[in-house]
Amino acid sequence: MKRSPLFFKKPVPSHWMRRGLLLFGLFVIVLIEAWAVILTEQAVREATAQYAHALQAQRQAQVQWSRLVLEYGHLKAPLALEQAARQRLNMTYKSPAQIITIYEE
Repeated sequence: MKRSPLFFKKPVPSHWMRRGLLLFGLFVIVLIEAWAVILTEQAVREATAQYAHALQAQRQAQVQWSRLVLEYGHLKAPLALEQAARQRLNMTYKSPAQIITIYEE
């Protein structure tokens, strides 16, 4: 009596071709996904670097703003205004006898 092998069928070449194409397709998909991960990580690094530069620029702007506010507060003080008027504009206080008031009729 001749036995027929149930588990050991001789594969058809097209079956191997399909399996090879499937494996090749999966390999290509894995490579594409790996490349996408690399590109995404690079984009994240660049965005992080830009964020750090923006934070540094913001800190510098805040420092400059603080200096300007301090300088403005100093310059608008009455004593500083008086000194600037005397030095730059050569202005002085006049005595009440020297002040002439003109009225419209």
